[in-house]
Amino acid sequence: MNLVSMSVRSPTGAAWLASLGAFMATGETYYEMAKPGPSVFFGQSVSHAIALPIVIILALLTLGAAAWLVSLYAAPGRIAIDIEGGTLLRALRPFFRLRVITAPLSAWSVHMVFYNEADRARRVFKRLELRGPQHNEVLLFADFTRGEELAAAFERIHRNLADYNAEIAS
Repeated sequence: MNLVSMSVRSPTGAAWLASLGAFMATGETYYEMAKPGPSVFFGQSVSHAIALPIVIILALLTLGAAAWLVSLYAAPGRIAIDIEGGTLLRALRPFFRLRVITAPLSAWSVHMVFYNEADRARRVFKRLELRGPQHNEVLLFADFTRGEELAAAFERIHRNLADYNAEIAS
């Protein structure tokens, strides 16, 4: 069995924004509640009895967003190409749930863009567009630990893919 398998770094921008936004909202709400007298939110006086549950909910939201962020770093996605079996597997974690897409190579399209001919010879791509059944994504070379190996695998199996295109960026 000839298998090429590697981890793919997950995009973490949304998780970072959710974590930081929830943390800031929790801190600001707690600060406003901790001041003596009634809390004031957007010009409205709010009692501490109402503000405390809001702080607790925001704190739980902060913990959930932080757990989501950690899960993206702790369990990155995966791409596996079974060359002999003729299948491609893409596992990713959009939120907490693992999503696995497995399909024959003939159902996948790959479009690789290289910076120049030298990078193409070294198999260092600028962008890899992967299209499969109910799945479209753009991956960068930095998303992979061994991107050259993946590019070589796609070059080797390009006849088995639905569509394969490798070009130099203009």
